[in-house]
Amino acid sequence: MTRNTKVTFNPTKSSIALTAQTGGIYLYGFSFILNPTMGCFFCCKFCYSPISLCKLIKGNRDSFFEEVTVRLGVPEQLDKELSKYSILPQHLKRVQINEHSEYYLPQLFSEIRDQNQPDTLLEILNIFQRHWDNGNKWMPHILTKSHLILNHLDKLKEMKEMVQVEISFSTEDENKLRGLEIYTPTIKKRLDTIEKLSKEGIFVRVMAMPFYGNSNDLNNLKQMAFARGAVAIKNKGLNYYN
Repeated sequence: MTRNTKVTFNPTKSSIALTAQTGGIYLYGFSFILNPTMGCFFCCKFCYSPISLCKLIKGNRDSFFEEVTVRLGVPEQLDKELSKYSILPQHLKRVQINEHSEYYLPQLFSEIRDQNQPDTLLEILNIFQRHWDNGNKWMPHILTKSHLILNHLDKLKEMKEMVQVEISFSTEDENKLRGLEIYTPTIKKRLDTIEKLSKEGIFVRVMAMPFYGNSNDLNNLKQMAFARGAVAIKNKGLNYYN
């Protein structure tokens, strides 16, 4: 199927990299979130990002799924902010990456190569690693649905003491998945990714949020993922009103 997708690289300097979470630290929460990109080509039907980011994105809901913008100024700004917040207690030095947008997209990596652009997320990981090595110990948590996180496997291996990866699933059934997540990688690819990451000693958690299915479906997903090396799971049902 032919799709209209576009990747742009925003050369302007970002005024902020880390977004502080409001409302306190709740059960599944993080002190800060970090989105290297804006937009996503996966077109999940349940995606809330176009709603929560309506003041930041242009156009209608569809535009969020048609154009991805890489925020080139984020790594330099992040470096400053990690130093600025270095006095925080250790339990607050946690950052969820890709909370609103997906970085590990095939179109994005293709454009990085074709346009000779920097790999922004790799630069971000380098900055986290350097601060850790200098005693400013932040822990990045990378959320993704994509096997393309393996493009950064060598770096993640170097950072395995400080990094956690969260692989997202909305169901354990491939047929259901294709009706919910239009262009995402298959469940098999995600399970294979869990196995490859965990074999390198990298902490992998299943993110079943939102999850479409009952407790038996969730248990099936847990068993499949844990058999591949996942060591934790988060869960919240798809129907937020139930």
